[in-house]
Amino acid sequence: MRVLVTGASGFMGKHLIRHWLDQDVQVVAWSRGQCPEELSNRKSLTWHAIDPGDVPARMADAAPTHIVHLAAQSLPGVSWEKPSETYAANIQGTVRLIEAMRDHAPQARLLLVSSSSIYASSRDGEPIREDAPTGATSPYSISKLAAEQAGRLLCDRHGLACLVVRPFFVIGPEKTGDVCSDFARRVVAAEKTGQGVIRVGNLDAVRDYLDISDAVRGMDLLLRRGTPGDVFNLCSGQGVVIRTILDHYASMASVPLTVQVDPALVRPIDDPVKVGDPSKLIAFGWRPEVDLATSLRTILSDWRAHTPRRESGCR
Repeated sequence: MRVLVTGASGFMGKHLIRHWLDQDVQVVAWSRGQCPEELSNRKSLTWHAIDPGDVPARMADAAPTHIVHLAAQSLPGVSWEKPSETYAANIQGTVRLIEAMRDHAPQARLLLVSSSSIYASSRDGEPIREDAPTGATSPYSISKLAAEQAGRLLCDRHGLACLVVRPFFVIGPEKTGDVCSDFARRVVAAEKTGQGVIRVGNLDAVRDYLDISDAVRGMDLLLRRGTPGDVFNLCSGQGVVIRTILDHYASMASVPLTVQVDPALVRPIDDPVKVGDPSKLIAFGWRPEVDLATSLRTILSDWRAHTPRRESGCR
């Protein structure tokens, strides 16, 4: 097994790479960034800092048996500011990869990583199945849906083995920019200053959170055994009110926390409830193992250990 991981320096990419290196799998990593120092001496890892124009030649060199496509502009907020860049990275980037796969690695299996953001809001609050209606609400979600459709169309046309996975809200250490990480960062700041006031926006949305270790196991299983042409949710199936996350952190904090709702931070909720149905993936023998409290404890510990480095801009 020789796995090519695009978007290797991102949150999911780094965790997947560590998982496979620990299993002595040969990994080829593509990223716009440099190889993390902790991985620089791993003999079964080949790391390339890559530009879009390098993709065909690098694919020929990589000769992968399996591909995980993670490279993307993954921030919905940024997609409103830079829609053209988002479409280029997420749609054109996917098409460019599949063209290179067609020409240089046609026997490989591709796991195309999409997003739960492509689903329409579940008005009845029921867990969302893979055949649920789509309803993109941002340039980001539009780009992920288009990348899915373009990718599946091209792979079907050229006889390439492609599966799609739609992660919901994957959490864990080293992630930034999501609610679990943001709350942990602010708890650590409160612990350092002794001032336990945390200002928040709307805490009433319900989300489906999945620990990164469970996500990695699920993606590994799909890459090895999933049926080409199929689509899978990657989720826990459990809805969590965002307020619950803050309650967990308050119980772990070394200082008392006071939560204040700041009207400036309150935003309309496009999806009051977004919970996935993991039944298809469970049928393959996978199931989530890490509970929310354990995930949040790990995230908080990671922020406590690395806050100075992250605040200095080193990532």
